[in-house]
Amino acid sequence: MKTWLYIIFLFGGNFLLAQVRFTVEVPKQDLEVGQQFQITYRMNRQGSSFEPPSFSGFIYEGGPVTGINSSIGTNGATITFSYTYYLKAATPGKFPLEPAYAKISGKLYRTEAKEITVVEPKQISTGGKDDQLFLKSY
Repeated sequence: MKTWLYIIFLFGGNFLLAQVRFTVEVPKQDLEVGQQFQITYRMNRQGSSFEPPSFSGFIYEGGPVTGINSSIGTNGATITFSYTYYLKAATPGKFPLEPAYAKISGKLYRTEAKEITVVEPKQISTGGKDDQLFLKSY
């Protein structure tokens, strides 16, 4: 019995005492119109009543895809719960990403608001007069 208590304290103790983290990951670079991207929300405790933002200004492609990742290291056990959404950039501009909300251990948490920049697609040369290539066969 003492062995089980020790194992629970060793692996679960750090998890129970850890601060709640609730974060959002967005693309770091500017997006092009029509480009698909993902937004991932991560929390280090299981939450209830997860509410994503409306994703206005973007085309919803899919999600949420939920995931659970656990690891055991020298600092104890960690567990991460994630929600991933797939979106597509619709029009150029700067779009605010409002916070998401989740109730974790009876308390309401929110992610920070972000801004996503969408630009026009880069023009690809269509073979104008300066792009001509001549081959000579022998």
